[in-house]
Amino acid sequence: MDFFTQQDKARRHTGVLVFYFVVAVALIITAIYFGVAAGLTYGRIKVEWWAPLWNPYLFAAVAGGVLLVVGGATYYKVRQLSGPGSGRRVAELLGARPVSPDTRDINERKLLNVVEEMAIASGTPVPAVYIMEEGSINAFAAGTSPSTAVVAVTRAATALLSREELQGVVAHEFSHIFNGDMRLNIRLIGVLNGIIFIALVGAFILRIFFQGRSGSRIRISGGSGKGKGGAGAVILVILVVAIVITVVGYIGEFFARLIQMAVSRQREFLADASAVQFTRNPGGIAGALKKVGGLATGSLIESPHAKAVGHLFFADGIKHMFSSIMSTHPDLTTRIKRIDPYWNGSYPVVTMPKLDKKELAAAAAAAAAGGDEEDVLAGISISKFAQPQRHAPAVRATPAQVVQAVGTATPQHVQAAQDLIDGLPAAYVKSGREPFGARAVVFALLIDPSEEIRRAQLDRLKGHTDAEVYQEVVRLVNDGQAVKPEHRLPLLALAMPALRSLSRSQADEFFSNLDFLIMADNTVTMFEMSLRYLVLRQYRQSIGMTGPSGKAVSLAAVFSPAMQLLSMLAWFGNGQNRECALAAFAAGAARIPGAAAVQPVPFDSLRPSQLEAVLDALAVATPAAKKSIIDACASCIMADRTVTAEEADLIRVIGSALECPVPLFVPTKKNDSI
Repeated sequence: MDFFTQQDKARRHTGVLVFYFVVAVALIITAIYFGVAAGLTYGRIKVEWWAPLWNPYLFAAVAGGVLLVVGGATYYKVRQLSGPGSGRRVAELLGARPVSPDTRDINERKLLNVVEEMAIASGTPVPAVYIMEEGSINAFAAGTSPSTAVVAVTRAATALLSREELQGVVAHEFSHIFNGDMRLNIRLIGVLNGIIFIALVGAFILRIFFQGRSGSRIRISGGSGKGKGGAGAVILVILVVAIVITVVGYIGEFFARLIQMAVSRQREFLADASAVQFTRNPGGIAGALKKVGGLATGSLIESPHAKAVGHLFFADGIKHMFSSIMSTHPDLTTRIKRIDPYWNGSYPVVTMPKLDKKELAAAAAAAAAGGDEEDVLAGISISKFAQPQRHAPAVRATPAQVVQAVGTATPQHVQAAQDLIDGLPAAYVKSGREPFGARAVVFALLIDPSEEIRRAQLDRLKGHTDAEVYQEVVRLVNDGQAVKPEHRLPLLALAMPALRSLSRSQADEFFSNLDFLIMADNTVTMFEMSLRYLVLRQYRQSIGMTGPSGKAVSLAAVFSPAMQLLSMLAWFGNGQNRECALAAFAAGAARIPGAAAVQPVPFDSLRPSQLEAVLDALAVATPAAKKSIIDACASCIMADRTVTAEEADLIRVIGSALECPVPLFVPTKKNDSI
């Protein structure tokens, strides 16, 4: 299941959705027009007919009205649920609440751990995690891109599913993130809202009409006016038109649900298959689906908004009058049989456990204790800073392996993520789960081993950040556990959810200090600029600042920034060694049509600070163009046939910027590769 192919398919599905929408609106316009024409004829209101029941001016008026109502309702809903905060808005629409990164709830902690492992394994930002207080087993992913996605899971799912089953559910949702389904789903919500709004308009007119006739709000009076277009005839026409609009609207809703079903079902099969591919554990997702079937409440969501977003859920969240026809998801039995062909068809009896609040509180307190609550700052000398490890063993990989791995996560990747998280410095992990500590983690990653520069950095922090943050930085770097190069990106990923909660004033101070720490040694490395780019980009998206947008452009349209990126990788990755830099650039340029004879941008014209603008420019490329760019970057970095930990991080940063997540580099049995 090639990532770039699935992205293209998602774009084509958007085209199909637009086609269905246009056909549905055209049929609605036609039906309402003939309803209005019949009403005018029956009410004997004088109209000049060019042919039986045909008047182009009347048709234009009806079409304009319908397009205004349907188009306006569609645009409003898509606009409401799009943009950087789209995932959060969908979650809040369903009454979900965010899970704190430092939660003490055992089941919430289990959920966060699974989400973190999957994100780090696959190379995506750790999404915000939400809990729906529902007694059913369900979940969804929402957003417009991997960097703005949220994952929401019901309370019952966290309590009833084993870790393996929960991992299968989360892998299913990550598949939707990888395959471009989230943006398609948001647009589908808008289409449904626009079509259904016609029925609401008709019902509103009827309600006003009958309330007016009963005298509760307005009183309509007048003679019969038959043949003269009098008030009585007008009332009759309004009544007929309102009934037609209502009937057509509800018929339109029926077909809108069919559109929802047609678009959603195949994507669900794909997500199930991807979840098995990610985990290599069919029993995980199959077990979750079996528990859905065995739970009395199944996967039903009580929120009144569940119907509008039903296609987002892991399993069907709403009741249907004709379940086999109208369901947004494939039949539960069919889904399980595809994963577990030998299933006997019986569902386990599943009941929600009774929660003992005292036991939960005691367990939470024990989990929160952690064994390191003493004041570690007492008596610590600045001179005891642990020296960070600057180099790590290289691994072997090929550009083709990198491209093929984009948007996937195998069991080896997930296991590598688990091992990596287990090996992270415990103090950093714990601090990264709350806002003060998350800032300290990022600052600590930038503390220089040189004593003179280190003191300047600490003096800056002491006078320009919160005392708690400064003390935590000192505590972290004195912890005695060296932060290895391969630890830096995972630590940043774990800290990002907490950093998203910074206020604007805290963020301004944070980025000012970040820039000082980066420039303290008067040099800027690609890692430092990559770190700054990731943090700034995700924070901006979390507060609703839009990034690059617009219609996807071809590789030719982003040729110049692509060459600039390759030049930066070649020069900064080879210590300004001209021969090696030229060879690396040539290896990358050879993977881009028309670039074989191009020369790299001169070193003196490049600045690491340009990385942000370059990556933003490349982010609007088409999936096919992004595939070529990832291939070229990997070829440039791997020109020496090895990948250091720093270079692996750089490839993953580029992939994240292009919304093409690159998973962890893990060794295989035959050779060291991604």
